[in-house]
Amino acid sequence: MLRRFGSAIVLQSLSPALLFALSFGIARLWGPAEQGVFVAGKAWLDLLVAVGCFGFPQSLIIAINRHGADRSRLYGDAAIYAAVSVLVLWPVSYFARAGTDVGAVSALLVAVGAAGVVLSNLWRGILLTVDDGMRFHLITSAPAVAIFVLVASVAIADASRFAEFMPAALAGAGMLAALLAFALSGPLRLRSAVGRAADYVALVRDGGDFFLQAVTTAMQSFLCIALIGRIAGPDEVGRFGMAQISLQALLMPVQMLSPMVFNRWTRAARRSVLDAGRNEQRWLLAGTLLVVGVLVAAMPTVVPVVLGQGYAAGAAAIQILLFAVVPALYARIAMMRLAAAGELRINSISCAVRMFVTVAAAWFGLHLFDMAAPAALAAGAWLIGETVAAVMAGWAIGRSRRDAA
Repeated sequence: MLRRFGSAIVLQSLSPALLFALSFGIARLWGPAEQGVFVAGKAWLDLLVAVGCFGFPQSLIIAINRHGADRSRLYGDAAIYAAVSVLVLWPVSYFARAGTDVGAVSALLVAVGAAGVVLSNLWRGILLTVDDGMRFHLITSAPAVAIFVLVASVAIADASRFAEFMPAALAGAGMLAALLAFALSGPLRLRSAVGRAADYVALVRDGGDFFLQAVTTAMQSFLCIALIGRIAGPDEVGRFGMAQISLQALLMPVQMLSPMVFNRWTRAARRSVLDAGRNEQRWLLAGTLLVVGVLVAAMPTVVPVVLGQGYAAGAAAIQILLFAVVPALYARIAMMRLAAAGELRINSISCAVRMFVTVAAAWFGLHLFDMAAPAALAAGAWLIGETVAAVMAGWAIGRSRRDAA
């Protein structure tokens, strides 16, 4: 099992590695302002993907594993859903960027890109119930590969018009991600065992909680970035974006393994899900804390050398978000246990509370305190939000264990 999970981490490292390389390249070659454009564009796309997915990637797994839904029918319905979702994502895309110079055409382009990523994620969820090996790891990387290719091409072709062409790059990335996902998952339709007709009411009901979790998580990043951009400008957005990447890099192993673990836990008894791997989790958190301590101490020296002097002011933001890794890691594992055990609502509440606490703390911090380090202030707000979410998740796990006893 450990060897299999180790292989999964190596294979799925392609996705975050590509996004990190893209962010690093933009930051190093063109500076914080262009990095800020990329971070804002990516947050815009992520928000639309969260809206478009509506929690279906996870609820599809539940429908297939627990209720024997027909994979082949779901596969075709996913394509229809993604195409129709553009009609919803377009106005959402336009109004989400209200107050900027984004026009209707740009909003449509990003909506099309988001629909492509949504389709890739839906097919990925269906594929996971059949194959959690090589094809699953590759389909997981499809959106990152597509974003890397299209955004890097635009930046290299004409960096001076990077912001102008970003919506087109995201549209192309979404369509490429869908094509890659079809190439990897298409044969599934031919060999899928015939199952029951899907209960779409149950899909929507189960997906609703996953939807709220995904949307509030995406909104947290989107609103923080929009707030920093409006108050401090794209340079600070770029610095905060690199701090977010540092946080995501350390959360990467859990994020990579979570679909595989969730797929297995949905087939297990409720009590065993709540108790599985508790000792390993303690060692993981202790090791993560040690790594975080070393990295925090190194950041003031490493950041200017690796990213350039333009990012020296962002070292504090990176340090703060590195501290957020431990509560974030604990909360994500706990929430995955709760979801597999059927405790979906508390996860939705926890994510919503985390978003409101983070955005409110960022707003007050940026308006009331020294504006010399806005990225660090926003990072501090993020740390507060992650800590609150970890406390709520820990309480929920304890309550669920008592109820299951």
